[in-house]
Amino acid sequence: MFFPKDILYVKLYLDKIEIRNIRTLKSITSYPQLKYSNDRLLVANFDHACTELKKSIAQVTTNNRLTKIATVVFQPMHTSITDFSQVELMSFRDLCNTCGACKVFLYLEKDTLTDASILQNLTSKNSVFTI
Repeated sequence: MFFPKDILYVKLYLDKIEIRNIRTLKSITSYPQLKYSNDRLLVANFDHACTELKKSIAQVTTNNRLTKIATVVFQPMHTSITDFSQVELMSFRDLCNTCGACKVFLYLEKDTLTDASILQNLTSKNSVFTI
């Protein structure tokens, strides 16, 4: 299976964004200036979330033009939500695609993934990721 040059592991919290580029090992934790969450929704304001995510992605990718160059493993990290609705899952995918992902995988558990487990799950038929 072919994957673009950058593979990004994105963890979106209510008040911060963590991104690690699996290929280059660059990582960033950013604390967005624009509020995109509320107590009910992780992405309550799509435009603000997109703006903040694009800024963070640009700092860890090899192509700062934000073209469709990255595979993104996206992990929503809301403290009180355990099950996300289908609409929320679609918004997470759309958010990643808008920010430069050519392929998006969702990881809905709370534990942190290692680089090796991400690479293994991207190529496994028994992946823990939701497409």
